Amino acid sequence: MKQIEPEMLQLKSIVSKKFGVDINKHTRKRDYVNARLVYAKILRERGYTHESIARSLNKDHATIIYYIRCAMHIFMQDKFLEKKYIECKSLFFGEIDPSMNPTSEEMLSERVKTLTNQVDKLTADNEMLSYELDEKVKRLRRLNKIINLIEERTHYGKEELIEKKIREMFNGFAQ
Repeated sequence: MKQIEPEMLQLKSIVSKKFGVDINKHTRKRDYVNARLVYAKILRERGYTHESIARSLNKDHATIIYYIRCAMHIFMQDKFLEKKYIECKSLFFGEIDPSMNPTSEEMLSERVKTLTNQVDKLTADNEMLSYELDEKVKRLRRLNKIINLIEERTHYGKEELIEKKIREMFNGFAQ
Protein backbone atom coordinates (compact mmCIF):
# COMPACT_ATOMS: atom_id res chain seq x y z
CA MET A 1 0.00 0.00 0.00
CA LYS A 2 1.35 3.41 -1.00
CA GLN A 3 2.24 5.86 1.75
CA ILE A 4 -0.03 8.90 2.14
CA GLU A 5 1.48 12.20 1.01
CA PRO A 6 2.40 14.72 3.75
CA GLU A 7 0.01 17.25 2.16
CA MET A 8 -2.82 14.77 2.46
CA LEU A 9 -2.03 14.18 6.13
CA GLN A 10 -1.92 17.94 6.68
CA LEU A 11 -5.31 18.42 5.01
CA LYS A 12 -6.81 15.48 6.91
CA SER A 13 -5.76 17.16 10.13
CA ILE A 14 -7.22 20.53 9.07
CA VAL A 15 -10.55 19.04 7.94
CA SER A 16 -10.85 16.75 10.96
CA LYS A 17 -10.32 19.68 13.34
CA LYS A 18 -12.69 21.99 11.46
CA PHE A 19 -15.47 19.38 11.34
CA GLY A 20 -14.69 17.77 14.70
CA VAL A 21 -14.66 14.26 13.19
CA ASP A 22 -12.16 11.62 12.12
CA ILE A 23 -12.60 11.46 8.33
CA ASN A 24 -11.03 7.98 8.26
CA LYS A 25 -13.88 6.54 10.33
CA HIS A 26 -16.10 4.24 8.27
CA THR A 27 -19.57 5.78 8.70
CA ARG A 28 -22.21 7.46 6.58
CA LYS A 29 -23.13 10.11 9.12
CA ARG A 30 -23.59 13.48 7.44
CA ASP A 31 -20.74 15.30 9.25
CA TYR A 32 -18.27 12.59 8.26
CA VAL A 33 -19.44 12.51 4.63
CA ASN A 34 -19.29 16.31 4.41
CA ALA A 35 -15.76 16.30 5.84
CA ARG A 36 -14.63 13.69 3.30
CA LEU A 37 -16.30 15.67 0.50
CA VAL A 38 -14.43 18.86 1.48
CA TYR A 39 -11.17 16.91 1.78
CA ALA A 40 -11.62 15.34 -1.67
CA LYS A 41 -12.62 18.62 -3.33
CA ILE A 42 -9.59 20.49 -2.00
CA LEU A 43 -7.16 17.74 -2.99
CA ARG A 44 -8.68 17.51 -6.46
CA GLU A 45 -8.21 21.28 -6.85
CA ARG A 46 -4.62 20.74 -5.75
CA GLY A 47 -4.19 18.33 -8.69
CA TYR A 48 -4.40 14.92 -7.03
CA THR A 49 -6.04 12.10 -8.97
CA HIS A 50 -9.34 10.53 -7.97
CA GLU A 51 -7.50 7.28 -7.31
CA SER A 52 -4.90 8.80 -4.97
CA ILE A 53 -7.56 10.67 -3.01
CA ALA A 54 -9.63 7.49 -2.77
CA ARG A 55 -6.63 5.50 -1.49
CA SER A 56 -5.98 8.11 1.21
CA LEU A 57 -9.56 7.68 2.45
CA ASN A 58 -9.72 3.93 1.85
CA LYS A 59 -12.60 4.52 -0.57
CA ASP A 60 -13.32 3.70 -4.19
CA HIS A 61 -12.41 6.28 -6.85
CA ALA A 62 -16.08 6.43 -7.92
CA THR A 63 -16.93 7.83 -4.48
CA ILE A 64 -14.43 10.64 -5.03
CA ILE A 65 -15.85 11.38 -8.48
CA TYR A 66 -19.31 11.58 -6.89
CA TYR A 67 -18.03 13.96 -4.19
CA ILE A 68 -16.44 16.25 -6.76
CA ARG A 69 -19.50 16.30 -9.01
CA CYS A 70 -21.90 17.04 -6.16
CA ALA A 71 -19.74 19.49 -4.18
CA MET A 72 -20.74 22.77 -5.83
CA HIS A 73 -24.43 21.87 -5.85
CA ILE A 74 -24.28 20.95 -2.18
CA PHE A 75 -22.38 24.17 -1.36
CA MET A 76 -25.12 26.21 -3.05
CA GLN A 77 -27.71 24.53 -0.80
CA ASP A 78 -25.65 24.46 2.41
CA LYS A 79 -23.86 27.78 3.00
CA PHE A 80 -22.53 26.62 6.38
CA LEU A 81 -20.76 23.70 4.69
CA GLU A 82 -19.45 26.03 1.98
CA LYS A 83 -18.02 28.30 4.70
CA LYS A 84 -16.22 25.34 6.29
CA TYR A 85 -14.88 24.34 2.86
CA ILE A 86 -13.50 27.85 2.28
CA GLU A 87 -11.95 27.91 5.76
CA CYS A 88 -10.28 24.51 5.26
CA LYS A 89 -9.07 25.50 1.83
CA SER A 90 -7.65 28.78 3.14
CA LEU A 91 -5.80 27.00 5.95
CA PHE A 92 -4.47 24.32 3.59
CA PHE A 93 -3.29 26.67 0.86
CA GLY A 94 -1.91 29.05 3.49
CA GLU A 95 -3.99 32.01 2.38
CA ILE A 96 -3.67 35.07 4.60
CA ASP A 97 -6.71 36.12 6.59
CA PRO A 98 -8.10 39.23 4.79
CA SER A 99 -8.53 41.04 8.11
CA MET A 100 -4.76 40.83 8.65
CA ASN A 101 -3.91 42.16 5.21
CA PRO A 102 -4.71 45.90 4.88
CA THR A 103 -4.40 45.91 1.09
CA SER A 104 -6.76 43.00 0.51
CA GLU A 105 -9.87 45.16 0.99
CA GLU A 106 -8.47 47.74 -1.45
CA MET A 107 -7.66 44.98 -3.93
CA LEU A 108 -11.14 43.54 -3.60
CA SER A 109 -12.69 46.98 -3.99
CA GLU A 110 -10.67 47.57 -7.18
CA ARG A 111 -11.65 44.14 -8.50
CA VAL A 112 -15.33 44.91 -7.80
CA LYS A 113 -15.01 48.21 -9.72
CA THR A 114 -13.39 46.43 -12.66
CA LEU A 115 -16.06 43.74 -12.73
CA THR A 116 -18.82 46.35 -12.38
CA ASN A 117 -17.44 48.20 -15.41
CA GLN A 118 -17.29 44.97 -17.37
CA VAL A 119 -20.88 44.14 -16.45
CA ASP A 120 -22.01 47.66 -17.47
CA LYS A 121 -20.24 47.34 -20.83
CA LEU A 122 -21.71 43.87 -21.45
CA THR A 123 -25.17 45.13 -20.50
CA ALA A 124 -24.86 48.02 -22.97
CA ASP A 125 -23.61 45.67 -25.69
CA ASN A 126 -26.49 43.31 -24.98
CA GLU A 127 -29.03 46.14 -25.23
CA MET A 128 -27.53 47.28 -28.56
CA LEU A 129 -27.60 43.75 -29.97
CA SER A 130 -31.18 43.28 -28.78
CA TYR A 131 -32.20 46.53 -30.51
CA GLU A 132 -30.47 45.48 -33.76
CA LEU A 133 -32.10 42.07 -33.60
CA ASP A 134 -35.53 43.62 -33.03
CA GLU A 135 -35.04 45.86 -36.08
CA LYS A 136 -34.06 42.91 -38.27
CA VAL A 137 -37.03 40.89 -37.04
CA LYS A 138 -39.37 43.80 -37.88
CA ARG A 139 -37.95 43.99 -41.42
CA LEU A 140 -38.28 40.23 -41.89
CA ARG A 141 -41.88 40.25 -40.65
CA ARG A 142 -42.71 42.97 -43.20
CA LEU A 143 -41.38 40.78 -46.03
CA ASN A 144 -42.42 37.43 -44.58
CA LYS A 145 -45.29 36.83 -47.06
CA ILE A 146 -43.02 37.53 -50.04
CA ILE A 147 -40.27 35.28 -48.66
CA ASN A 148 -42.76 32.46 -48.04
CA LEU A 149 -44.17 32.82 -51.59
CA ILE A 150 -40.70 32.65 -53.11
CA GLU A 151 -39.76 29.69 -50.93
CA GLU A 152 -42.96 27.79 -51.83
CA ARG A 153 -42.72 28.35 -55.58
CA THR A 154 -38.97 28.11 -56.16
CA HIS A 155 -37.92 24.67 -57.32
CA TYR A 156 -34.62 23.29 -56.08
CA GLY A 157 -31.77 24.42 -58.33
CA LYS A 158 -33.72 27.40 -59.76
CA GLU A 159 -32.64 29.92 -57.09
CA GLU A 160 -30.27 31.83 -59.41
CA LEU A 161 -32.93 32.15 -62.12
CA ILE A 162 -35.49 33.46 -59.61
CA GLU A 163 -32.95 35.92 -58.21
CA LYS A 164 -32.18 37.15 -61.74
CA LYS A 165 -35.88 37.63 -62.52
CA ILE A 166 -36.48 39.51 -59.25
CA ARG A 167 -33.50 41.79 -59.99
CA GLU A 168 -34.84 42.44 -63.52
CA MET A 169 -38.25 43.25 -62.08
CA PHE A 170 -36.79 45.75 -59.58
CA ASN A 171 -34.49 47.25 -62.25
CA GLY A 172 -37.35 47.85 -64.65
CA PHE A 173 -36.46 45.03 -67.02
CA ALA A 174 -33.20 46.62 -68.11
CA GLN A 175 -31.92 44.57 -71.06
